[in-house]
Amino acid sequence: MGGSRPPPKKFRRTGGEAARTARGGSVRLGRGRAAAAYSAPMRLVLAALLLLGSAVGAQADACARLAGRFVTTTGAAIAGRSGSVVAFGAADADLMLLDCAAPRRVILRSRFAEPNRYTFVLIGLAARALTGARAEEAEALALRLHRAVRLTGTDRSGQAGRAEILCGARPAGEFLTNCLVRAAQPHALRRLSGLTQTR
Repeated sequence: MGGSRPPPKKFRRTGGEAARTARGGSVRLGRGRAAAAYSAPMRLVLAALLLLGSAVGAQADACARLAGRFVTTTGAAIAGRSGSVVAFGAADADLMLLDCAAPRRVILRSRFAEPNRYTFVLIGLAARALTGARAEEAEALALRLHRAVRLTGTDRSGQAGRAEILCGARPAGEFLTNCLVRAAQPHALRRLSGLTQTR
């Protein structure tokens, strides 16, 4: 009766079990936090990849639709495609390339310094397919630009509706006539580009 009473068994067990549980619990909690910290960046990476894949797919679909519009508008046939660039076979141009990457543009080249008028008809149709510009207006502009290039020996550019046409003075390899069609830029950007306007 006079001695001190030992603690109940359950308190002696609880002390050891609590320590083991605390140690084990801390390990389990650490693993959970590590997994969460690891999985969060992975989820972000996977989401970014999915968004990138969707964007690339949408761009490919848009380029395919635009290429189809060129076929129906100009009568040219698709000869091949590499990335964003689509090559066409056209009777009135020795080279016709559509680049779907922004800013979208089409390049038309001829081996002749004086191509026949149907080359300029094709440029007008390409302008309509690319920008919705009036084909006849773009055709007439392209012909004027080409003649100005031949007379002055300098690059010339002009605008027909929503289309901007640029014709280069220097040959591009074997091609003596080299014109490019793209969507018209705002006036300020055209002025900064330093391109000579011909109307």
